Amino acid sequence: QAAKGSKVLMLCNPNNPTGKLLDKSFLLNIVQQFNGLVVVDEAYIDFCPEKSLANEVGNYSNLIVTQTLSKAFGMAGLRVGMAWANTQWITALNSIKPPYNISSLVQESAIDTFKTNDWTEIIKTIKSERVRIQNFLENLENVETVIPSEANFILFRMKNARTVYQSLIEEGIIVRNRSTQFNCENTLRVSIGSPAENDRFIQKMKTL
Repeated sequence: QAAKGSKVLMLCNPNNPTGKLLDKSFLLNIVQQFNGLVVVDEAYIDFCPEKSLANEVGNYSNLIVTQTLSKAFGMAGLRVGMAWANTQWITALNSIKPPYNISSLVQESAIDTFKTNDWTEIIKTIKSERVRIQNFLENLENVETVIPSEANFILFRMKNARTVYQSLIEEGIIVRNRSTQFNCENTLRVSIGSPAENDRFIQKMKTL
């Protein structure tokens, strides 16, 4: 409703900072009704790839889907992203992108990283650890709400969020304070790390 009259509507799926997933049929309904370009940012879709809209771009002339290697594949430093769209939009994007926008060194690093890591197992571990941290937070006395997530992070609300945020920093643990974002008062967002890193987060939260 707020985007009526706009030329471009951008949606994150899964969303940030909640990690919640918009239903595929709901998204396609928006694409059909919106009188403009709909860009669906799927930065975290590799944690639920079956929910991607990438295979729908041939069916809708106003849909662009973007993804990245920065999240599930841990290649944020390489700055590699991609877009799926129909031929018209890809032609338009190719006409404005810089030549050689991805260097050969970046390409080689990305390919080598894909070959040398078992990403299926890594993503499986992250999802398993996400469940473990969610269960822990749901049973923590000071936590009021835990938002179910399809991404590699969890958003939760607690009364003394700002104090906990600062105390975790002093312990060398960095979470995101999302309290200034719309409808996110007193919320923190924790990324899912390795089991050992998650153990440390859990222990410090118990202490705090």
